[in-house]
Order: sequence, then structure tokens, then C-alpha cells
Amino acid sequence: MADYAKVSSDDGLRVTVNDLVKDPLVIPKRAEEDVKDQFWSQRVLRRGGTAESGVIKFMESESPYADDDPEELQEFSEIPLTQAKRGQVHVTFTKRYGRGLRISEQTVRRNNYDQLSMDMAKLKNSFARFDENLMVSALTAGLSSYSGHNWNVTSTATADLANSVFGDLARASFNITNADVETTDGTGRQKLRFKPDTLILNTQMAARLLLNRDIINQLAVGNVANRNPLLNGGSDGSSAVNALGAAFGLNVETSDLLDPDTAILCEAGTVGFWADEKPLYFSPLEFKAATRSWYTYGDRSWGVALDQPKAGLKITGINGGTHTMANF
Repeated sequence: MADYAKVSSDDGLRVTVNDLVKDPLVIPKRAEEDVKDQFWSQRVLRRGGTAESGVIKFMESESPYADDDPEELQEFSEIPLTQAKRGQVHVTFTKRYGRGLRISEQTVRRNNYDQLSMDMAKLKNSFARFDENLMVSALTAGLSSYSGHNWNVTSTATADLANSVFGDLARASFNITNADVETTDGTGRQKLRFKPDTLILNTQMAARLLLNRDIINQLAVGNVANRNPLLNGGSDGSSAVNALGAAFGLNVETSDLLDPDTAILCEAGTVGFWADEKPLYFSPLEFKAATRSWYTYGDRSWGVALDQPKAGLKITGINGGTHTMANF
């Protein structure tokens, strides 16, 4: 067969839905890769290995240091061994979650690739939202609270910056870096040396911060207009939020599942971990004559744990005590 010039994406051989379902591994593999790329928890927590038999055992607030420092040795002296106190033992268990995808014979016969794409996108989004919800719930339940001030300040600037978003972040960051092994108020000597690097905000609160007078007045300093986050920020407030994060050396994550009256400040990769008993897996396509459809089933057995809860704080009251965010 003679070759011919291809001048657009519509030229050349076309892959039909029928071609995709003929190989029972193509669609499940694509679904698995799409879903794994969307796990929000992996941006905040570290991988904690495998949860054998569904059990996750960990030590909470374990000191990163030995009890004693290295000591000076004389000739022929025996080198002392390291001893260290262990944290409080906790045990949690994995849970199994799953969701499947169905492709009807009608979709295949009519080559409705758009419908297949939408169904796969819905599956991916549902897994991602579920993972995000579990992560937000774990952080909200496991971290100590710090009472903040109203960040939803759009009409006039706060009279005292110590009682603004800047003051709340500065004090919360100090409390995390001042955390120690012995106490809960930071008065101990053996500091844990945490370095908060991640701020998690409700998506709508992040957008409202685009209009926050404290941020606009304090971060837009100088005579160059493009330094003003109100002028160069997108509709999601990304520039204003990133400017705020940069002022404190923070990476900003957003989630519309987080209470808009709460912000989470933590050291990502230290505050906690996730562990799989059975990683995400989608079964090969199978055809069921009773429904004239192809099926693939995805499931995962996993769990999360916060083994260093002092590496994070939840800042409450940032929406004035209101737990919803209405339109303007």
C-alpha cells in the first residue's frame, strides 16, 4: 500500500473502541496510570513501605537523635553504642477501596470514543477526590490546632499585622520549628528541628486571598505594577497565594475538600506516611453476555498514619468561624 502525506491529526490509521477492547490489558493499564498520577496524598506524605497483612505499626513522635552525643575516646577505649528512646507505639489497619469501569457494547459498536474518554475521566477524578478526602481528613483529625485570625479581609487592611495572615503563619511556623521531644509547649531542650514547607488551603479561600488587603499592601511593594498580586494573579488567586508562600518559603497546595475556616501548615514527607497492602490494580477486561458489556475492576488496600504530628499544625478561624464560602 502506497504511503501518503499526513497533514493533520485526522490523517492516518485510526484506533477504534473495538480495537481497544480486543486487548484486555490496554484500557485497565491506561486507567491505572491515570489514577496513580492523581493521588494528592503523595505530594504531602512519604511512602512508608508495605503494610504486611494489613497492619501499619509505627512510633509516634520518635526522637531523631540518640540519647547521648558521640564522646571523646582514649586509646584502646571501647566505642559506646547508640541508645535511643522509642516513641509511643501505634497500630492502624489498611482498608480496601475499589471502583470499576463498564463499557457497553453500544459504545463499542458506535465507536463512541468520547463517551469512553468521559467515563475514564470520571473514574480517575473519583479515585483522586477520594484519596484527597482521606488525606485531608487524616491531617485535620491528627494535627494540633492553632487559633488564627480572619484571613478573609478584603475591604480594609488589618490594623496590626501581628493579627493577620502574616502573624498567624509566622507564629504557627515558629511553634512547629520549636517543637521538642519532651513537651507539648516547646519548652523542652531536645528540639525536633522540623522545617514547615507546605501550606494547604481551601481552594476558595486561596482565591479570596487574591483580594486580601494585607497581602496586597505588604507584598506589592515598589513601583513595578507586575509585582502586585491583584494585577498579575489568575482567577484562582495563584499569584497572590504563591507570593504569600514565597514570603515564608512555603509550597502551597489547595483542596476544596478542606474546611475554608482551616489551613494546614506542615513539613511534607515528615508529618506522616502512606503504606500499601495491595497497590492499585485494575483487572483485565472481561465481557458479560448478560449486560452486553465489558468490565474492569480497580481496587487498592492501603492506609495512612501521622507518625510525626508535631511537624504540622492546623490553623483554625481563618474564615471568621464560618465553615462555608458563598459567592460574592
